[in-house]
Amino acid sequence: MKKIRDIKVLFPEMKLTTSLVYDWCERAIVFKRIRRILKKKFTVKSKATGTYYD
Repeated sequence: MKKIRDIKVLFPEMKLTTSLVYDWCERAIVFKRIRRILKKKFTVKSKATGTYYD
């Protein structure tokens, strides 16, 4: 969650996506785990290609 908060503070205009967090964490965290955390803590804004969280 700390990495996600960092992204939100540094880049508030960017859409929060699983890929963005994955790259920000330097691929140290499994993609599925990031997706699960984002679904649990944030609201899903799109369910098709280009899903982002708010």
